[in-house]
Amino acid sequence: MTAPTVDRRTGEVGAHRDLSEIPTPQEIGKMLIWLNRNLRESAAEIRRLDEAAARAKVAYVKTHARAFIDAQGSMDLRRRLAEVQSADALLAFELAEVELRGAKERIKTLYSQVESTRSLNALARAEAGLAGAFS
Repeated sequence: MTAPTVDRRTGEVGAHRDLSEIPTPQEIGKMLIWLNRNLRESAAEIRRLDEAAARAKVAYVKTHARAFIDAQGSMDLRRRLAEVQSADALLAFELAEVELRGAKERIKTLYSQVESTRSLNALARAEAGLAGAFS
């Protein structure tokens, strides 16, 4: 399992490595704080990317419509000319959607890491309880 970890020398959170030993409760707390901060930042990024994607879609629709209206010839020719003239706007829209999907996947990954870290916390508590029972 991989999760954000705490460098025991520096106390820094964020490095990802295989967890070969159970983190301390303090390390788990730092990991959860780091994950929550990243979730908030990612949510703000999603809002920004969602707006950018909406603006890119409107720009594409307007560019395509304007090109279709301004074109001359048969309907099929006008449609094809509009597609060619609005291709860059369509690409910008598609790329904005790709960025948005990537940010949404990051949120899902962060939620998964929160759940993994909560499981580690439960394991650390259980281990501490067992250690107390035998001392």
